[in-house]
Amino acid sequence: MKTRLRAGQRPAFAARTVLRNAFFQGTPMKSSIVRILCAFALLPSLAFATVPDLSAANFASTCATLPREARVLKNNAERQAFVICRDIETLQALVRFGKASANFSQDPGEQRIFLKKLRAQLVDSRERLQTVRRVLQQMKLQPGEGLLIQPSQWQVDLDGDGKLDTWEKYAFAIPKRGHQPLRLQAPSNSPGYYSTRYNLEAKIRVDQSDILWTLAYHCFVEALLEIVLAYHFESPRSGDDWIVLYEPEGMRRAHGLLVSGFKTSESMRRSVLAETDDEHEWISNPKQMQTVFPLPLDQQDFAIWGQLMSHIIPLFEGKTVLAAGGDAGGPLGMVAKLCPPQHGLSVPTFFRNPPERPLKLVEKLDLSKMCQPVGKKTPASGLFELLQAYARRADQSERGAMFFLRHLLWVN
Repeated sequence: MKTRLRAGQRPAFAARTVLRNAFFQGTPMKSSIVRILCAFALLPSLAFATVPDLSAANFASTCATLPREARVLKNNAERQAFVICRDIETLQALVRFGKASANFSQDPGEQRIFLKKLRAQLVDSRERLQTVRRVLQQMKLQPGEGLLIQPSQWQVDLDGDGKLDTWEKYAFAIPKRGHQPLRLQAPSNSPGYYSTRYNLEAKIRVDQSDILWTLAYHCFVEALLEIVLAYHFESPRSGDDWIVLYEPEGMRRAHGLLVSGFKTSESMRRSVLAETDDEHEWISNPKQMQTVFPLPLDQQDFAIWGQLMSHIIPLFEGKTVLAAGGDAGGPLGMVAKLCPPQHGLSVPTFFRNPPERPLKLVEKLDLSKMCQPVGKKTPASGLFELLQAYARRADQSERGAMFFLRHLLWVN
């Protein structure tokens, strides 16, 4: 007996069809035991009938009723909701901690208490992100499994004051699509600000490319937390040694996460370019028109993105070194020039042997222990040449820099 899915037919509907045929249409399933076993076998398909409701009216209740442990999530619909709800919980915890700590005392004793609490909060955030990252790594969406989400509906009391301010109501709304520069400013409480600058009706049909986009971001944010937590912070009044290496293994974990993040970003780029559908897209290729991604991406953007990854990934893996020519400028050029001639900075070496007192490193800028000879085994990275070529084409003004920064932040 075969029941085929018609176009657009949900798995749960197909499951009900099989059950109806087995019990009521005189099929060869005559044994009651066989019928019961058949019903139990179809229970996983029936689970798809319940789609998490992430609308404004039911967002809080949906998040509250999701399993707390990732291992008991039943299907990809629940996993997608789990990622959204738990990430927002992490942000909520950080916002509330920041608000509670806004007026901490300048007394050295109070500062030590604050730094201890801050570390505990960041450790908690790291653990939350680790859980979500593992769910993302395991998620392989099949056609039709992606949720249709509307981020402006995710309305949460982030600061814990018992009310929903305008900035909280629209905290996850998506900016309107276009080539605007990045704006670094405090959240607005003006409804008109969001109605004019944001696409409040934006909807996204989640697909595997979006899962990879989210996973890459999780790798980078978790790596940042690992770097911060690898160091111990004393009171700034204690002198120039107030940041001291505390957990070297954290820097090694950060390195692994950065490599994974860059590789995931490249996998996501290839996945987006391979897409042929065009329905409620998030990050889109140049052929997809139904997209709400704030940044328009053309074929050249995807090509530069690919070239950048082709240099960054081997550099972070240690297959190349960061060596600069005499005309290399900017912060990277300054760092690379600290190595002797015909040598380059080894990124893995930096993470394997992190500086014990980074403020003194900035003062002296001695990176000689992290330099390796340029040769056949470790050639010089082409990253400088790519960045210089890109800089020559880009607007060199402050506005151009903010365009570039916005591009990096959205595409990751």
